[in-house]
Amino acid sequence: EGRYMACCPAHDDRTPSLSIKECDDGRLLVHCFAGCPTGDVLTAVGLSLGDLFPDGMRSHHKPGLPHWKMERLRAHADHERAVLACMRSDAARGELVDPERAAKAKERLRKIGGLLND
Repeated sequence: EGRYMACCPAHDDRTPSLSIKECDDGRLLVHCFAGCPTGDVLTAVGLSLGDLFPDGMRSHHKPGLPHWKMERLRAHADHERAVLACMRSDAARGELVDPERAAKAKERLRKIGGLLND
């Protein structure tokens, strides 16, 4: 089924406390029920967080940021782009645009872009 229990290599484990599950998309989920951080578990066996993802997924993930957080950042970036597009459209029609609001949207987009591209 793709689900395993093992002794955790990050602590003196006498009974299996490490859960390893292979997801349908090839990702591996690793959880120590004794509380060891995933990074410690992986380091103990010479792996990194990137090793938990299939090769095709690795380029889409920033190490240390979970997939759901990347998706949330992308959604925020899309929102800020939409705000700026509306402001450009308003300005093109001669409507007043709040320059402070535009500057804040640009700054938020810059910060999000930095998080996504680091």
